[in-house]
Amino acid sequence: MLGFFNYTIIATYMSAALAMVGLWLAFEGQPTAAVFCLLFCGLFDMFDGRIARTHKTRSPEARRYGIQIDSLADFLAFGTLPAVIGFSIWESSPAYAALAVLYMLAALIRLAYFNVTEETRQDQTEGERTHYTGLPVTTASYTFPLIWCVSRPAGVYFAYIFAALILLLGVLFVSKFKIKKPHGKMFALLCGIGILIFILLIISAAAGTTI
Repeated sequence: MLGFFNYTIIATYMSAALAMVGLWLAFEGQPTAAVFCLLFCGLFDMFDGRIARTHKTRSPEARRYGIQIDSLADFLAFGTLPAVIGFSIWESSPAYAALAVLYMLAALIRLAYFNVTEETRQDQTEGERTHYTGLPVTTASYTFPLIWCVSRPAGVYFAYIFAALILLLGVLFVSKFKIKKPHGKMFALLCGIGILIFILLIISAAAGTTI
């Protein structure tokens, strides 16, 4: 079989599979369930790199495969799924469709740029990356579920909030600024935030405050 198969890529495959489920749910008119999928895609993505680094004997080809497959899964989960969820709000709006296309292109460009620079970095050093250039696309896994918690209270304004976030994140994906990669306490904090957002989504869904 083509590909590299070991435990280091299981979390990446889980994220991609969950993103596909999320897309199906969004198309079936269940955007809240799709948002839950998006959040869990982010949680899987947080750990895939850490899992991969526990395998000390991977070949150079296996490491490059991991970079590529991770970005492909990220594009499906964080570059495509949020844009498709937005159609549950905007339906056939040409204006939103244009924003969704720009968002997806920005995510695609950001991920391709990361792949090139990461391969170059790994050829030059064995150390772990300390900074990212541009906002990581995985940010979508937190921001969209967070604002979804207020979708019902925001009423007719939520569609504009969602569209504004699509535009903002798209711009930040391709903006040339440095952001520190989370480690240690910051990583633990992000995990805690993810759990908190999950709880808020459950509460808002149970209270009928989501779409």
